[in-house]
Amino acid sequence: MGSSDVAAPRRRSGWHPPGLIRSGFGFRGEVHPAGMAQPYRYSRVRLLDDDIPSAGSHAGWEMHPRYEEWLEFVFDHPVSDPAWYWDEDGPEFEAPEMDQAILIGETFTNAGRDLARFSDAQVNQGLWFLSSPALSDYGFSVKSETVPLEIRLAAIRGIYPLYRDCFQRRCAEKLSHLDRVGGRNDLNLRTDLNPICYMFWDVTPLGYLKGHADEVALRDAIFGILEQTLELPHLACKEAAIHGYGEIQYYYPEKVKEAMDRFLGTEIADEDLRTYAENAREGRIQ
Repeated sequence: MGSSDVAAPRRRSGWHPPGLIRSGFGFRGEVHPAGMAQPYRYSRVRLLDDDIPSAGSHAGWEMHPRYEEWLEFVFDHPVSDPAWYWDEDGPEFEAPEMDQAILIGETFTNAGRDLARFSDAQVNQGLWFLSSPALSDYGFSVKSETVPLEIRLAAIRGIYPLYRDCFQRRCAEKLSHLDRVGGRNDLNLRTDLNPICYMFWDVTPLGYLKGHADEVALRDAIFGILEQTLELPHLACKEAAIHGYGEIQYYYPEKVKEAMDRFLGTEIADEDLRTYAENAREGRIQ
């Protein structure tokens, strides 16, 4: 760990060099050509959006053997200031990057059901920790070239169920970018989960892919997720998708303009949301 990490929370990824096989992480024990141990049940990774199971269904799926342990590590903490992850003696979770990506994908895909036992504030705190490079490096596993592409794509596509099954159900239909006190978008009227719903695409490492070996595949998956999220009938989820488009507009201006033009060509009841989309189209958001 470099000196630049001294003031930050301890990195808890437990990354190990490619080819290192550890017992207890759901590996069969084989190693594929890239040098990574194969997942516990490789066939569980599905790539089509229609194949992503809705919350409440694990039928036919074999979850990662450490999934419950992972959920407790990320979410089962009191909400405090400073948060638990700033404690140098806090818990750690060691796993190879491939396992991290699988666990993140399972968490996102099943968030509607499996995060229901945690409060809005706990889910907000946990997802912020999981997604922000300022707090942990787990999010990097979803773009790491040491992880098979299909596993990374499955994790990215799990972001849509996160919005559909978790944020849409638990977040207030308020616009966070207005940052108002008073009126219909009063900050005090939002749930404790609204902040990460809005800021997810701002903090995730997935916001920068330029020069990545799998840039096109990852980019297209992200654009697909943003498009799906924008179609959800929930104001905060739509705002989050627009925020995501705005964050990547600098790198993909034409694709973002095309997406925003399609949206702006539809009937948009909320004028503040329309204005936000117009600004995202030009990259004028924070």
